[in-house]
Amino acid sequence: MKHLLILLSLPLILVSCKKEDDKPVDIKDKYATDTTEIKTVQLENQNEQFYIKYAFDKGNEYEYRLTNIAENTQTVNANDTLLSQKVKQTLTYLIKLKVLDIDIDSIYEIGFNIASVKLDANANGEKFHFESSKSKDSMDRVRYSEYVAVLNNQFNVRVSKTGEVVEIYKADRIINEFLKLKGAIDSVTASEKDYLKKDMIERALKPIVVQVFRQLPDEIMAKDSLWSNPQEPTKLMVFQVQNTSTYKVKSLELFNNDKIAVIDAGLKTDISGDNKVTDRGATYVFKKPVTFAEGKIYFNLTKGCVQKSKTNSKIQISYSMEVPTPKGLEKGVKTETVDNTNILELL
Repeated sequence: MKHLLILLSLPLILVSCKKEDDKPVDIKDKYATDTTEIKTVQLENQNEQFYIKYAFDKGNEYEYRLTNIAENTQTVNANDTLLSQKVKQTLTYLIKLKVLDIDIDSIYEIGFNIASVKLDANANGEKFHFESSKSKDSMDRVRYSEYVAVLNNQFNVRVSKTGEVVEIYKADRIINEFLKLKGAIDSVTASEKDYLKKDMIERALKPIVVQVFRQLPDEIMAKDSLWSNPQEPTKLMVFQVQNTSTYKVKSLELFNNDKIAVIDAGLKTDISGDNKVTDRGATYVFKKPVTFAEGKIYFNLTKGCVQKSKTNSKIQISYSMEVPTPKGLEKGVKTETVDNTNILELL
């Protein structure tokens, strides 16, 4: 099941918000992700200047549908034997936010509640399904404990008007539920519990939060304006990776009488490091990872939120190996491709 716990990976999605006059989504359609582009009309004046910023009001509630479609394919060719595996999953979160407070530094305090989760996955022909509103089986609750633990256990987020996530906190109920599901609530020390909570925030909650809140430029923008957000450096196999999210305002459009900035999103990747490693007599030669990312964001300038966004990222990694054995030198090649599509929708 490890492969079924793929978290959202491309931080190009910006914030969306719920219009106060929107009707609640029909219960039967609540997981029905719309993969199409919204229909807009291009504004005649394409030279208008504007700020891209979030405009939340205290007490307002917002609803989001966040969908991740992930596919992981691996092949290993060793000693003339080809092994392959493929995992594909669709993971949908229904998320409710409530603005609890706005401090003097214009930092929003937001209650973040994952109200519902649905997972459909296929791992080498074996199918898995979990839907939080229907799956009551105790074994399912343990098997999908990472999802069950976050359900309706509100945690808080502090975020700026430019989308910078300042803090994620009040996640105690989530870690308590997780430990209870694992049967470990009475067997961990206070320090171990604190470590697990921090790990849960970084590994499970933050990857979701940064899909909803993305840092924006604090300056006047216009058509063809560019900006970028460097990410924290990461390590991928033997390589050091520096990703930078890139954005460009493509056009100004009209959607239901609201002004929309249509933004193209991309990713610039710098990869460095020695590609050859020797470990206990085995030699590994890594190819430089091949990366690709693109997306489109519809930012509602009238309401101060993203109307809709869709991004896609793809990465391919490959390496060869030579391993000495009593029967002689064994050679092999492993290739892995990971494809992620993320869709954020206003409900």
